[in-house]
Formats: sequence, C-alpha cells, structure tokens
Amino acid sequence: DDTRLQQLMCFSCGMDGEAKIMGRNDNSGYGKFGDSMQQSENSFHPFAKFSWGNMQTLKVEPEANGIDVMKELKEYYHAHYFARNMRLVVMAGYELDEIQRRVVECFRDVPADPRIVIDNQSDPTLIPPTHLKPYQLPFHSTSLASIYRILPVRHCHSLTLTWQIPSICQHWRTKPHDFIAHLMGHEASGSILSTLKKRGWAMGCSAGTGEDGLGDASTHALFTFHVSLSMRGVRCWEEVVKVVFCYIGMLRYHFQEGYVDGKGKKTEGL
Repeated sequence: DDTRLQQLMCFSCGMDGEAKIMGRNDNSGYGKFGDSMQQSENSFHPFAKFSWGNMQTLKVEPEANGIDVMKELKEYYHAHYFARNMRLVVMAGYELDEIQRRVVECFRDVPADPRIVIDNQSDPTLIPPTHLKPYQLPFHSTSLASIYRILPVRHCHSLTLTWQIPSICQHWRTKPHDFIAHLMGHEASGSILSTLKKRGWAMGCSAGTGEDGLGDASTHALFTFHVSLSMRGVRCWEEVVKVVFCYIGMLRYHFQEGYVDGKGKKTEGL
C-alpha cells in the first residue's frame, strides 16, 4: 500500500515516536523475553545486535556521547535499502499486465543500488546484496540448555521452550514446521495439553515458529512451545518439561503413517 511504499522511499522522523512508545512498553513481557534471547545469542550474529530501544538508549545516552542517532540510521538505511537487496511479493485480483503496470508505477523510484558508498566501493553497482545465510544459527552451543526466569509484568505464569533449527525458508511448500506444530499443539485426547490439564498443570498451549524476523529468517528459525501454567504447574514446571520431551521422543521413535488422523498415541503414561 501507499503507507508501506512511503516507508521504503523516505526516512521519516518516526524514531521519536518509536522511542516514546518503547519508553512506555520496554518493561513488557515480550520485551524482556526478547532481551533475554538476544543476550544469549552469538555476539557476532546480526540477531544479537540492537533491535529496539527507548528514550534512554535512543536519545539520552547517544546525545551524552555525541552520537547523532538520526544520522547513523539514515546512513544505514541508504546503504542497505535498495532494490537488489529486497524481494517483493504481490497478490492481486488483476491480470498480469495490470499488476505489472501498478508495480512499476508504485516502486519505480526505489533505487536499484545503494545511495551511499560503503566498504570503500567506488561503484555502487558492484556492491553485492546483503547475505545473512553464512551466519547460520544464532545461538552458540554454550548458551543452549539454559533456563531463564523472567518476572512478568502482568499476573500470569507461562513456560516457553525454544529450539533453534536451520532456516525453513526453502521448505515453504511443504512447511514441516507447521506439521510438527500441529502435532505438539493440538488439544485432543492423547495430546500434550490434555495430559497437562488432567494433572492440573496447564490451561493452554501453542507451538510453532514466529513470523517475525527473529523467529523465521534466512539464517535460522526458532521453534517454540508455549504453555500457560496453573499455580500447580508453576511448582511442577520440571515435570511439564519432561512431558513435552517425552512426547517429542515418542514422535521421533514411534511415529507411523496415519498418526495425525488417528491421534492414537497416548501420553497419559509418560
């Protein structure tokens, strides 16, 4: 749409609004969880870098150190936001010729090459697109199998298990992650949730990869299993984890064709 196009074409002063909004919400549960995840990542990986901030980090501290944040952001924008570094997907109920005409009309002003010289390259047309694939998985082996306890802002109790897996972008047709998410997240008899509910440990669950740039990227994907815990479940969280991993083990070693339809495997005996 035109709003998205304008975001691509010009760098507005929306940073001030971002800083103020994040200043009000930087104590949110999501923000705390994201901070914990990023601090655990390989420091050389792009996803371990600064991704959001607040008035303190976007205004107060930079000004105290003589850093012009707007200037830095504009230079980054002009160096990386160009057509060869992007992909455009269009879905519309028009003939192909009409779609092409509209795309050309809307996006013809997007520059093909960087608008500033980077890496001492005199010819912008020779600058290759940014590739993240060589970075591979974001978490180093030393940061795996870790437990993070995050104090929630709201009165809630939850448990989130996160696995890093290779990028699933190339599997967009078959979507194996959705298949696993369905098996782990369904609520019928014999499921993880039905077992946890019978034991009074949980009230709901969900599974799958995130749709943001961190959960589903060209370098990796993060598959999560989220459980809303009861007070009893909080006290027995280790047993909750055990049930989840036993179920995963059952899928690995006892999976057979027709399981998804029949859901014949039971977890009550785990």
